[in-house]
Amino acid sequence: MIKAAPSDRLISFNHAAAMVGFKSRTSLYSAIKTDPSFPRPIYRGRNQFFLESELLAYLEHLAAQRDTPESSAQAETAKQASQRMLAGKAAKRARHSARDGGSA
Repeated sequence: MIKAAPSDRLISFNHAAAMVGFKSRTSLYSAIKTDPSFPRPIYRGRNQFFLESELLAYLEHLAAQRDTPESSAQAETAKQASQRMLAGKAAKRARHSARDGGSA
């Protein structure tokens, strides 16, 4: 019998999403598809699992990146995009409010 290291346990898909901080399965699917550094799932029949050690290594990788100048620039870009989106929504509400005569 092969004995795995404690950190090489199989983690269920839902548990992996919670471990990484995602609130939905969709977010985890998106990370798998778009982030080349995100661990790939292991398939057992219809079920998907992750190695705990790979998830922990991914989280350490993210923690190491957060203090780099590149991550600061990415955070600023994301903040600006969020502000543009919110401004667009506010403008849309204002247009609808004006069109409807101020009721809403």
